[in-house]
Amino acid sequence: MEIGKKIKARRIELDMTQAQLAEKIHVSRSTISNWEIGRNYPDIQMIVDLSYCLDISIDTLLKGDDVIVTHITNDTRLRKKQKNYIIGLVVLLILIMSYIGYNSILHYEKWIDDPKQIKKIEITDTRVNIDFDLPPYLTFSGFATSPQINDEHTLELYILTSFNYHSHQKNNVSIHLSHNLFPNKVTSVKIKQYEQDKTIATKVK
Repeated sequence: MEIGKKIKARRIELDMTQAQLAEKIHVSRSTISNWEIGRNYPDIQMIVDLSYCLDISIDTLLKGDDVIVTHITNDTRLRKKQKNYIIGLVVLLILIMSYIGYNSILHYEKWIDDPKQIKKIEITDTRVNIDFDLPPYLTFSGFATSPQINDEHTLELYILTSFNYHSHQKNNVSIHLSHNLFPNKVTSVKIKQYEQDKTIATKVK
């Protein structure tokens, strides 16, 4: 006997309407009707639900119906392919996000804007030495001088940090005051917030 006829026979035996059965397994009444007349077939999950609601074994429902067995086999294969596809897609998305995150970290840069990160400034005749107090994930990576010269004896700097993905953290810089770059004697240093022109640390010789 086909599975649709078995569903109908057992439903009637239990004095249950199509609507009542549909409500129990959360499908429409027309879905039950289509199963019973053989228009289409329930999937494996619906068969499990039908077995429970109709109090009939899965083996009894499937026995003798080669069409539904073939349908379930194909459905199982399709679900397996879909599952593998979803897993592959998730893995691909994780790899893409990891790559994006890695590159974001790799190219992360930040201008110092916290006075607490400037630990010490020392001015000599030939050098400006600056020590930093940076968090472990940041390291000194460079500096820039202010494009506007407000005082020819004052060196105005912007300090750049980057993500510290090495074990060694660079927490200082020594700037050589060559005559070609700094023709005037440097007697004071100002460290400023980038693009805000706000001084966060200063040192006078």
